[in-house]
Amino acid sequence: MKCEAPKRKRKVEEIQRLKRELIVQKKKVAVLEQQKTVRLDDEQMQSFLDELTGRIEWSTNRIVDETPKTTVLPTQQNYSNNGFSWFIKCIIAVPFFLVTIAVIYVLVNSIGDLWRAGWATRIAIFIFALAGFDSFFLGVEIIKEKDRNYILSLFSALVALVALIVSIVK
Repeated sequence: MKCEAPKRKRKVEEIQRLKRELIVQKKKVAVLEQQKTVRLDDEQMQSFLDELTGRIEWSTNRIVDETPKTTVLPTQQNYSNNGFSWFIKCIIAVPFFLVTIAVIYVLVNSIGDLWRAGWATRIAIFIFALAGFDSFFLGVEIIKEKDRNYILSLFSALVALVALIVSIVK
């Protein structure tokens, strides 16, 4: 009989330990069931971070400066309906298309003679053809573009490229 008492006591303690572990496991399961996973793409994440940054800046301004929230709206300028803008685009894009046509004409008419001249001339032909294709794609981009400043910066970049080529040749 004396042996049964310690065995019972150990069994009772084991049962109580298992009950405590069961309670801990149930709490862990309850916590896991409450957690949710949300997946955001890059655009949604950027929007969320921008909104959060705006809120932080607003609360910082309110706390530090005690100023009301200011809203800044970007100005949207649409030049595509403007006739003058379309005219400027055409004036700038047409020379690019003309350069492409001139490059194609020169290459078609003199490719045989130039090709026999050697490797250096072949590389020059390739660069010349590449400049013609670049000119065509610049013209297309200028026609598609809606921002006047970007159009003028493209034109400025092309003028700089031509000046660089002229200075290297001379």
